[in-house]
Amino acid sequence: MRGLDWLMKMKPVSFRYKTDAKAKLAPHVGFIAEDMAAINPLFATHGPDGQVQNYEDRAVIATLVKAVQEQQAEIEQLKAAVSALGGGHLTANAR
Repeated sequence: MRGLDWLMKMKPVSFRYKTDAKAKLAPHVGFIAEDMAAINPLFATHGPDGQVQNYEDRAVIATLVKAVQEQQAEIEQLKAAVSALGGGHLTANAR
């Protein structure tokens, strides 16, 4: 599966821990660990009992980098296609 495909399945959420709500702290932003594990088991950490504990930040970062690389490759292909169609002046103005 492509990085962008995984990325599009991720659902960012905002949430408060019960202790945060009592202290009136700002909400956190992140992912639900079980949702991340359902996308790819490597996107979550698991305890000794196999239960999902948390989502894996480094896996999310690596997936973001891979998705940007894939998009950049697609952009380069599209620029080449536009240039081949005689629209080279469009890519020069876009920079």
